[in-house]
Amino acid sequence: MASKKVGIVGLGSVGSKVAVSLARAGINQFYLIDEDLFYSANIQRHVLDWRNVGEHKAKALEKILAYISPNIQVESEIINLVAQESNTYLNHTLTKLGQYDLIIDCTANPTVFNILSAIYRVYGKSIMWCEVFAGGIGGMIARSRYSKDPAPKLIREAYNNYIIENPFSEHKTIGDYAAEDASGQIFTASDADVSVISAHLTRFAIDTILDSEVSMYPYSLYLIGISNAWVFDQPFCTIPIATAGLEIEENIPKLNEKELSDVVNFLTDLIENSNHVHDTDK
Repeated sequence: MASKKVGIVGLGSVGSKVAVSLARAGINQFYLIDEDLFYSANIQRHVLDWRNVGEHKAKALEKILAYISPNIQVESEIINLVAQESNTYLNHTLTKLGQYDLIIDCTANPTVFNILSAIYRVYGKSIMWCEVFAGGIGGMIARSRYSKDPAPKLIREAYNNYIIENPFSEHKTIGDYAAEDASGQIFTASDADVSVISAHLTRFAIDTILDSEVSMYPYSLYLIGISNAWVFDQPFCTIPIATAGLEIEENIPKLNEKELSDVVNFLTDLIENSNHVHDTDK
């Protein structure tokens, strides 16, 4: 574990908890990516507290991890992968991220997911992602181990198909963690709810990092229930989503440094062009 390197994109309530738990589990090398400042409103569900208000989450979390072990090495970037950023800086970040053994996406941002899916294919690294459902009813955790699991986009498609087949109509999402029912009552995911999903994602990540011949987890995608709602007929109900029939990407020849650089440059240009289109639309 101590020799493995983990990159985490998104250091909100989930990402911060996962980072701390992995550090306590023995991971010593982290690459933290987030552009946000920490505000007092974030205290409700975050590992940071009032002493960190006004700091960048990535830099503040660096100090928290250093308190856990003197052996921990942390690098961080204050950058939004899908915003207007310097091409050189974005290129640097994506290239470095591709050197880590496991990449965890805690942003719940589909564009970030697409970028990390490209890194998965180019560098052949495992990626994981998650979602906390509004209202605190549960969440989703997923992983794609290169050459062992279906590609990330196929797993995400399987999840989207499940959502279409099982529409959620009991509550209306009104915020990142809040939902409203038909009577107007508001439900909000608490720190405990977020911690449940973060803990499951962390355990899933440890299994992925260890890369044992036989995994503890036979599925790539799980729904974790916290309350009796939607498809969860009981609190603490876990529902695996079958992805075994999906295509598994074969190992592709390793790219040399120039080829890797060309691919990263292409991704960087793609992000820049996408941002330009969005700005023009506005």
